[in-house]
Amino acid sequence: MYRGLHPEDDATIVQAGSQGARLAALEQGAIDGGMFELPFNVLIAGEGYRELVKTADLLPYLRAAVLTTRTYLAGREPALRRLTRAFAEIIA
Repeated sequence: MYRGLHPEDDATIVQAGSQGARLAALEQGAIDGGMFELPFNVLIAGEGYRELVKTADLLPYLRAAVLTTRTYLAGREPALRRLTRAFAEIIA
């Protein structure tokens, strides 16, 4: 049980596609909720949707990865360090 909900009884997991597709389904009332990652979670919170579960509270690790090339990172070490700190603050 989490926040008074019994996942096995109170929810049905459906495949709804990408974050954009899940957002469209949510806005159209086809689903009642969905999992969203940055930046969608921040954007839809600004539209009045409420966060029910923060996965960082349930899982002690980040569920996503940020990928780039060594060429892009060359000369951008300060930006990479800021990004890494920001992710650490989000999941802390």
